[in-house]
Amino acid sequence: MLVLAVALGAVTGAYAHPLIGLGLAVVGVAGLVPLILEVRRAGIDRKRDEDGRR
Repeated sequence: MLVLAVALGAVTGAYAHPLIGLGLAVVGVAGLVPLILEVRRAGIDRKRDEDGRR
């Protein structure tokens, strides 16, 4: 999230060149999206395991 916040500041031109901000945003999203998907999958797997034990 911090990387995305810095990227947003750079895109607006407040602290850096906008292309640097876009580059940082791509890296941040590339890491954040798989993390969110994996956490969701783990939650679904855990729920299935708990339902199977009952």
